[in-house]
Amino acid sequence: MDVLHGYLSHLAKLLEELCTESKESDSQWKLTSEIQAQFIGRLGTIQSLRGLLAQKQATLKTADSGNDSKQNMLQEISKALDSANKQAGKIYEKLLDSRKALLSSLKRSVELVIAARCLLVDDALQEWKRRQKMAQIGLLFEREEELLDQIAERFEYIAEEVWTLLTVAQWFSELLEQSPKLPDQNVPQCLAMSQQILSALTDELRAIVHSSFIVSKQPNVVLKQHNKFNAEARLLIGDKLGIKFFNVKVSVKLVGEEQARSLEEGVVSLPDAPTVAKIGISSLSESEKDSQEVNLEVERESKRVKAVFKSKLLKVDPRKSVCKNADDQQVPVCERNYALLFTCSPFKMGGVLFDNVWALSLPVKLTVHGSQERLSHAMILWNHAFSPAKTPFNIPDAVEWNQLAEALRYKFKYQTGATRPLSKSDLDYLAEKVLGQPLSSAMQPAMVTIDMFCKNPMRQDLDFSFWSWFFEITVLVKQKLLRLWDEGLIRGFISRQEAREVLLSLQESCFLLRFSDSHLGGLSVSFATFLEDGRREVFPLAPFTAKDLEHLSLGPRIARCPQLLHIEHVYGSERCFEKSVIFRQEAEMRHKSQAVNPKTYPYITSELIMVAHTAVPGISEAEASPSSPSNGICPSPGDDLSTICECVGITSDFLDNPINLNDFDWNSLGVGFVAPEMFDTPMADSDLFSCLEDQNNVNLDDTGQRQSDSAVCLQSYRINKSKMIPCDNFNGVWMYPQLSSTLCLRKWNNVWVCPLLLDTFSVISEQISDMDTTQSVIGRGFAFIAFSSLCIVGVPRMN
Repeated sequence: MDVLHGYLSHLAKLLEELCTESKESDSQWKLTSEIQAQFIGRLGTIQSLRGLLAQKQATLKTADSGNDSKQNMLQEISKALDSANKQAGKIYEKLLDSRKALLSSLKRSVELVIAARCLLVDDALQEWKRRQKMAQIGLLFEREEELLDQIAERFEYIAEEVWTLLTVAQWFSELLEQSPKLPDQNVPQCLAMSQQILSALTDELRAIVHSSFIVSKQPNVVLKQHNKFNAEARLLIGDKLGIKFFNVKVSVKLVGEEQARSLEEGVVSLPDAPTVAKIGISSLSESEKDSQEVNLEVERESKRVKAVFKSKLLKVDPRKSVCKNADDQQVPVCERNYALLFTCSPFKMGGVLFDNVWALSLPVKLTVHGSQERLSHAMILWNHAFSPAKTPFNIPDAVEWNQLAEALRYKFKYQTGATRPLSKSDLDYLAEKVLGQPLSSAMQPAMVTIDMFCKNPMRQDLDFSFWSWFFEITVLVKQKLLRLWDEGLIRGFISRQEAREVLLSLQESCFLLRFSDSHLGGLSVSFATFLEDGRREVFPLAPFTAKDLEHLSLGPRIARCPQLLHIEHVYGSERCFEKSVIFRQEAEMRHKSQAVNPKTYPYITSELIMVAHTAVPGISEAEASPSSPSNGICPSPGDDLSTICECVGITSDFLDNPINLNDFDWNSLGVGFVAPEMFDTPMADSDLFSCLEDQNNVNLDDTGQRQSDSAVCLQSYRINKSKMIPCDNFNGVWMYPQLSSTLCLRKWNNVWVCPLLLDTFSVISEQISDMDTTQSVIGRGFAFIAFSSLCIVGVPRMN
């Protein structure tokens, strides 16, 4: 059973007992009242008989001694008086027993109230507060408001029972004050005990009301100057006790940790708690106040009694350095804790005044600059995860790794919004980073200090802490990699050496995505390739940060990286995936986006590409080949542009000066040109390659690569005839797109092209200067491989 539900179930049984005892006290008071009335009536009878007897005795003394009738009357009166005394004695004994039973019932009721209040406040409500606290660092808190409503019902119930018991105790005190004062001193004794019970019940009622005033919706964990924040304070006892909330106000102000501690310990009173910032709204009148006030209102439908704040941190007072302990160690700004103090104005319930009702929020951090936010989040995580719910400012200096691991698991999911949690291997890797060595059973329990967590460098050669490294990874995942992480395409938390071992152990060529441990918020791509001596080696690409991926996302980077063109699989969290899965989201987004209208946007669009340089020791420049990833420097189109142009007969003047494509001699490209008049239908794969051979007098091998030295373009881009199929007719041109999983068709000024490593797109865009020229080129019909930027493979269709 859930812990909170267990508390509520136990509490229901206690409240049932309290209800029964409360009814017993009420019944006992009624019985005591009746018996006392009987006793008082009997005393009246005795008093009358005594008066009558004295009167008759006086009359008998003045009369003749022989009056027998009068003697008999005296005897009768004396007998009646004796009988009345005996009856009064018996009634008095019943009255004493009834008083004793009523006091015992009230005492048992007080004990049940204390037990129920402790279970409600110290257990059930504290468990709810603990979950609320943990929810701020990522722990899922389901049915938060529903559970709080159930707790509020218990508060209302126990408050009603306490009020009933208070009424009974008050009536009993009044009954005792009206009782005859007899020599046995029973009335003063019972009255003293009754006053003690009244005092205890009043204290319990105040404790219940004070405890029921809580922060039901916490503010942001980090408050920023000039930024808005929302919060909500709620009185859980509701309005069932006849409390008049007319003109009852709730104020909020920001206090420091020392003031918060003093308030919790009762060292200072509310008026003596100084503020550290001005809170209000953006109006000038509010900006002069240290606090903001709103009305405490009863929600019409739910009957919840609450005050809702939509506030703004207007101005932060100058903060002096604070001493943390007796060693006079100053606390940095980001480590100081603050809290919002919610105070309710005085109100009455019956004759009881409630004038000291307040509640503190969970610890918050106060920042005036964005650079303070990262460390502030670290301190909040540590505070919320490891401090007791009842005393949230008692923060430990060290915790066990297992505790921190759970907190990091919650935080990662909360910060990123990921559905895939951190695995055991992920946490083991994090343990190695924070502890400085692999986690082993001999280290149990491994302790982590707050300095190790967020202050000390993660390694001696780094200038950032473990938390800074972890926090920036969460930012990267949230902003750029969430889908890939959730689908398991990112291995993530794995060392470079382990990644190398994994990739070399696989039979098929794969690359792997891992978080860099030497760059903040960096994602590195590790891939395995064959060297010229036949050995396989693993190379990591320089890490990509969120800023890098903002300019060019991960999909295009992988798709157009020469070293990854022919690697078809990515090794994820548990297994290998097809590389094409990475590009699915980008393709879907592109499909949804609207095509550029040339009439409203008469420009040629461009995009960035990634160029990777992978240095491989031991290979000379003479051994370099544009098509081999085992070169000393893996080629990129931008690097080889001049070489490619020289091989196909294009001079440097062509690159430097714009030309008119209407007058351009397409045969000067020297590569893959097909005369417009040759075909009127799409060609099969073999026919296309035969045509290319005939047109250029070159030999193609089985993979569609030219064997002559002049075939740099075809060789560099590895056109594979097994991956070329006919496509639809676009503007009179039949397209044969290269359907590699790393490449996809894109529409460029009404021409469907396969973009190959578009780092030199600007060169092409200079040559095609307007739409008319582009259309005239399309109208001729052509099939060619552009020297660096575009791959258009097709033949014309005769109209």
